[in-house]
Amino acid sequence: MNKKYTLIFNPQIYVDIQNQVDYYFEETKSHTLGQRFVEALKIGLKKLESNPFLYEVKYSDVRCLPIEKFPHRAHYRIVGTEVFVEAVFGTKENPVKWKRRIKKRNE
Repeated sequence: MNKKYTLIFNPQIYVDIQNQVDYYFEETKSHTLGQRFVEALKIGLKKLESNPFLYEVKYSDVRCLPIEKFPHRAHYRIVGTEVFVEAVFGTKENPVKWKRRIKKRNE
């Protein structure tokens, strides 16, 4: 029987996602690309529920889930059977942004 992991989302992740959807709308004047981004993210996050160890550690204890067909990564940590999804950022964004977020959350 496969182990099931619980996803726990940093509330700021919803702002990350909305920012990307807004960006794709501004660039294309269509909601289609933003919807595809959200669907690709959902598919990737579903994989984390069954095996969050699929993706390599990038920074300290933070792993990065690539969002298929998009230049973005979901940054997450595994603690026991919980997966803390901390951020969704573009691959060209400065990783200091999410590191600050984790630091604030742990204070």
